[in-house]
Amino acid sequence: EIDVSGLPKHQRAPFGRDLMGIKGVGCVNCHGLKGQRALGAQVIDLTHTVERLQPAYFKELLLDPQATQTGTMMPPLFAGRKKADQEIEQIWTYLKEIDQNRLPDGLLRTDDFELKPEKAGKPIVFRTFLSGAGTEAIAVGFLEGVNAAFDSRECRWRIAWRGRFLDAMSTWDDRFCTPAEPLGEGVTDLSTAFPGPATEAEFLGFRLDEKGVPTFLYEAGGQSFEDRVEPDGTGTGLVRRLKTGKEESTQSFQLP
Repeated sequence: EIDVSGLPKHQRAPFGRDLMGIKGVGCVNCHGLKGQRALGAQVIDLTHTVERLQPAYFKELLLDPQATQTGTMMPPLFAGRKKADQEIEQIWTYLKEIDQNRLPDGLLRTDDFELKPEKAGKPIVFRTFLSGAGTEAIAVGFLEGVNAAFDSRECRWRIAWRGRFLDAMSTWDDRFCTPAEPLGEGVTDLSTAFPGPATEAEFLGFRLDEKGVPTFLYEAGGQSFEDRVEPDGTGTGLVRRLKTGKEESTQSFQLP
């Protein structure tokens, strides 16, 4: 049977993805994934492999396809490979975790990683390492085409920008540690327009309203804060509502 217990989790799926791509054993030459067509002859899509096959059969099939499945056109791709057992386990794990990983090389499209609120039909709230907002940023992309990023480490709004939201490619694979970059225009610092707490703060998470707009919750200086930013209706502006105890203040900001 397939046993992946000895493989570090952060390596299993990414290595399996690499193996399936055009620089690996080339599964994508004949097999599609998640609706993306194969590069050559079209045979079965592998998206639901782990639901259809038992792991032991999957391993036997890849090690000796002709003996396991009569009439298959699959070549013995793993014949003579010293780490064939481990590589097949990595491919199985990638297919098992496919919704958490990007597609193999050869099936990738550059727009696969762009986060689009208009496509989602609601605001997108995305935790990431973001340029200008730090390693613990929470970016919010709104349907109106304005975006903002909250620094959950320091509990303050960092940047805002217009237009396209984010490309998540650099954060999709945990082997990468480069910051994501805002895709739009007019990236602007918010530290003056929407100042943060004067003392050290503790982030308590966020809640979403019925429209999907987040309110960030934190404590600082013995007080509880509810901090919310959303579009002001102009297409280029944001309004912040900051609630502390029974007091609530409103601040506005127009992007350049």
